Amino acid sequence: MTLTNLLFSFLILFLTTILPGYTNPIRPEQADCVADYLLISKNFKTEIFAEELDGIWKIQRGIPRKLLENLEIKREEMTELMSKDYAVHCFAKLGKQKDDNFLVEDIKTTPGKNHLILSQAFQDKLFEEGINIDIDESYFADCSICLEKVYENEQKLKKCKHVFDKKCIQEWLRLQQICPVCREATENELETSEDHNQDNREDQPQIENLAPNNQPQRNVHGGSRGK
Repeated sequence: MTLTNLLFSFLILFLTTILPGYTNPIRPEQADCVADYLLISKNFKTEIFAEELDGIWKIQRGIPRKLLENLEIKREEMTELMSKDYAVHCFAKLGKQKDDNFLVEDIKTTPGKNHLILSQAFQDKLFEEGINIDIDESYFADCSICLEKVYENEQKLKKCKHVFDKKCIQEWLRLQQICPVCREATENELETSEDHNQDNREDQPQIENLAPNNQPQRNVHGGSRGK
């Protein structure tokens, strides 16, 4: 190979692989190896959230970035817990081939992303192993849509038994006929009337009201009101 051809090959390599890593933020899915590693190694709390991808709303699970400030990822620790191949592949995806460690906050993903998203394989596994919430446990649950505590004004989907804030799940089901947590089909689970009352609720049992008797109903925006 002549010197000219060698220089030309290096220029192509630089323009197509090396330069983009310095000029463009990485795609969120490129950091999924870090999110998976942190879930296993540190047991970080994950959140379910919705984001719009190419005009389609998708439910995702990830680790909030606010929990990851000043957190250092060390190649040696990742190698010990996961494997050498995993660490090499993960560092390479992030353009950190020559680094032994880096701060999570230095991972520059698409602007506006507030989570490190788990890989699809990990998300699917968590959905498969998700535990259905029964009526007694529901009072200690978080609504997976608004992420607020669910106490008095919760509703449970018939098929999968997942519990949500009443207003959140009704607004969700008007847009999508699936459970936000396990993605179980929820056809005909939305109450058919906005102004139904307690007397006719037994005739429309698709969504169960789990509010205990004589408890005030929680306002989604804070506070409570009596019946």
